[in-house]
Amino acid sequence: MAAAPRYRSQAWRDIGVVAALVTVWIAPWFVLTVATWIAGGHPSASPVAFIDPVALLHRVASGSAPFEWWVLVAPTSSVVAWKFWTALALIVCVAVVAGLGTRTQVARASGGPFRWVLPGETRVVRVARWARAADLHSLRGRPGHGGTFLLGEHRRRRLVTQPETSHT
Repeated sequence: MAAAPRYRSQAWRDIGVVAALVTVWIAPWFVLTVATWIAGGHPSASPVAFIDPVALLHRVASGSAPFEWWVLVAPTSSVVAWKFWTALALIVCVAVVAGLGTRTQVARASGGPFRWVLPGETRVVRVARWARAADLHSLRGRPGHGGTFLLGEHRRRRLVTQPETSHT
């Protein structure tokens, strides 16, 4: 009788999709909305209207300069350009610093499911030591059996390789 297939959870894949949506859609809308609000404008575009292609083209065409990003959130009052760009730069800087700080804190943790976030050098163990008797326990045996080779001796016991599974 065949074994039942193992159920694999899709939770991490779902979390990845939600994170991608937040990164590409909600975060830019939120950042532009806050920067426009700080600069004196009153944004009126909802997150759904923010990605509506027809409304987006209409808002971009209504702008007078290519660097008026506040038109993407459809402000109902005038926006002071220097306040908008300053607020946008500060928000992005704070987000980058928060991301780097979070990554540093995760790097101090043991890893777990977030091990892929860590820098490579933190996953390398910097401490080396000689093998202890407990480490060599699985290598004790007698050479001469099929697929094993003599490695050496430790405390007058022979250390051999594990038997190979291939007979060729």
